[in-house]
This record gives sequence, structure tokens and C-alpha cells, in this order.
Amino acid sequence: MLAHYRSIKNSLPPNTLLGFHVGEFIEFFEEDAKIVSDKLNLFLTRRNDTPMSGFPFYSRLLYSKPLIAFGYKVAFAEMLNPFARRA
Repeated sequence: MLAHYRSIKNSLPPNTLLGFHVGEFIEFFEEDAKIVSDKLNLFLTRRNDTPMSGFPFYSRLLYSKPLIAFGYKVAFAEMLNPFARRA
């Protein structure tokens, strides 16, 4: 999952935060997680030593507005399931 995240993140313009839609949440990783946690006063957690922060999918616009006001761009991506069948 992190390889997929990093490949998308590296293709984005500077100052863009990338949130992954995972289940019912938007999750941010690595440096983006630290920024989101700090700017939105959300918990910063770790998964396998990788910083992670996020918020519910249904409130993504509510949480994006302050990030944009801080001068960040916000992008969302779907996490790909490597085991899903392709048509």
C-alpha cells in the first residue's frame, strides 16, 4: 500500500497532501500525516512505524477546507486492491 501511496504522491505538485480512501476513512501517511495531524489537531498514530492520520470519508470536504486555507492542495486517491479481479 505504501508503494502505491508513494508513487502517486511523487507525481503530485509540491505542497499537495495525499489522502487515501481506505474503507470509511481518508488516511494520510508519512509527512502528510504529520501535517494533517498538526494543522487539524487530529491524532497521529503509527502503522508499522509509518506515521498515519486521517478522518472519516464523509467529512473530507469539511476537513479539507482548513488545509486549503493553510496553503496546501489536497488530493484524494482510491487504494487499489491488488487481489481484485479486473474486468
